[in-house]
Amino acid sequence: MLNRSISNINREEFTMEKLTNDFLVYQQYKNNSPATIVYYRVTLEMFDRYLKEQGITLIDDVNINILRSYVLYLKNRTCHENNTFSKPKKKEIILSKSVQTYTRAVKCFLNYLYGEGYIQTDFNATFKLPKATKRVIEILSDEEIKKILNHYNLDNEMDCRNYIIMSLTIDSGLRLSELVRLEVNDICIEQGFIKVSGKGDKERIVPIDVYSQKAMLKYINFLRSEPISPNIKSFFLCIDKTGITQDTVKMMLKRLANVLNIPRLHPHLCRHTFATKYLLGGGNLFTLQQILGHTSLEMVRNYSHLAASHATVQHRQLSPIDNLMMNK
Repeated sequence: MLNRSISNINREEFTMEKLTNDFLVYQQYKNNSPATIVYYRVTLEMFDRYLKEQGITLIDDVNINILRSYVLYLKNRTCHENNTFSKPKKKEIILSKSVQTYTRAVKCFLNYLYGEGYIQTDFNATFKLPKATKRVIEILSDEEIKKILNHYNLDNEMDCRNYIIMSLTIDSGLRLSELVRLEVNDICIEQGFIKVSGKGDKERIVPIDVYSQKAMLKYINFLRSEPISPNIKSFFLCIDKTGITQDTVKMMLKRLANVLNIPRLHPHLCRHTFATKYLLGGGNLFTLQQILGHTSLEMVRNYSHLAASHATVQHRQLSPIDNLMMNK
């Protein structure tokens, strides 16, 4: 940690722009994913805009009152206002979970600045994350999963590819970024697993189900086209014989959601569905953590609450007394 009584440094140089760039370099040094880097850049640019609106350009002028007023400002913003990757369809106040997410980035940034000696105030104890409303996620039902998987003709190259993509998200819990990075050499079909490159390029082994294995064998041995270039190692290919991208999968899911009338369908919902059904089926948190690629059990415990919520719903449907009295 740097000496906090440094007097020979021009504090006027410590602008938000400079310090944000230093922080992003540090995140790259930590080998964080490009998505994480973008998350920090976007959220800190938003914080910087707010500070400039308050006439603040130097980090030394940031205090706890400014930080708390920023949280209040976030709570009254509309979704996607002034930044982000898409425009809102209608004006809605930002979700409490998003406020917490934006605040966490600022807090992480300030902790970095304190640790490196850029600021003399440790905001960690006084600047608390705002509470977020916990929402019960409505996972895919068994009927919806059957509808999705039965939608595809496994004798068609693109259908077979899409079937595998859906089965790997629903039955193995892969992230979207992990799907598109899968290479031919990562697929160990006979052994029943795939090698996944997760966040921070951390590799892990993920088991695959028998139906996925059968579809993969058919895809790789009979249906998959030769890539347009020998340098393309992607397991999943587009019609133009290049590797799929995240946009490829997002568009595929959007079309599928419209055709099957499952509007909430998106990649992370499939991951939530896998994790919840895994726990409901008797799986343990530690093994689920390994499969999902989370660094701590704390992240996985959120799914135990989700599983408990759905177990409650199931009990209402299977309750012996309810069924007995209703069938009188």
